[in-house]
Amino acid sequence: MMDLNQEKFTTSTDTKLATKNKELLSSAMKRTNEWIFSQEIPSDITVNAGGISFSLHKFPLISKCGYLRKLVLEFADSDLSVVEIPDVPGGAEAIELAAKFCYGINFEISTDNIGHA
Repeated sequence: MMDLNQEKFTTSTDTKLATKNKELLSSAMKRTNEWIFSQEIPSDITVNAGGISFSLHKFPLISKCGYLRKLVLEFADSDLSVVEIPDVPGGAEAIELAAKFCYGINFEISTDNIGHA
């Protein structure tokens, strides 16, 4: 049987490990995104939204966006290279901001660039 002090230590250790894992993952994602840009790797997916096409990379998108991950996994057998998102709230600007988020690019969120419900 675990006493109260052991339980607190275990919980504290688990929390510290989870935080450290998130920091390592975040750092790895940042390095990966920087590497993608520095190597000028050709895009492997095009996202069409609001009449604008965005040439992007699957890895940063599917690692941070569940919606695109689901789309890519649904078509895993085929060579999915174009994704159509016709009615996204906020239009093409929202897709641009979402892509920046996925690539780890900082941007300011304001009332002007948030999609209206």
